[in-house]
Amino acid sequence: MISEKKLEKTIELARAYNAEGCKYSTFSLDKMQEMMENVKKIKPYRDALESHLNSLSYDDILDLEGLMDYGRDLDLKFVDIFAKKHFEERRDFFAKNYPSPNGKEEAVRYLVGKGPLAEYLERAAKALELL
Repeated sequence: MISEKKLEKTIELARAYNAEGCKYSTFSLDKMQEMMENVKKIKPYRDALESHLNSLSYDDILDLEGLMDYGRDLDLKFVDIFAKKHFEERRDFFAKNYPSPNGKEEAVRYLVGKGPLAEYLERAAKALELL
């Protein structure tokens, strides 16, 4: 399992990127200029998150994908005794879809593309008592 320190760093970087990068949920021609300026503004945040994710091992990335997917629809009021099993099933799904470290680059793009990544990771980490 990814270390607490690496998980906290990922959440911190994702939260900074998401705070700036998730302002626009739909494409709008009348907001095009503003959206393009925002892309330039968020680039350092995106680059920092991507750099961090690329520095992690393939196993860490699989853990993050599993946590992200598990945390996506998770309601912390309804966490059950099978939380670890649910996470492991999701992690296994990603391991099968990206069966080697060659899939890491695609997995990193997938993680960076998730708007509320920090929220998903934090929710799953709390359910699994990782944080």
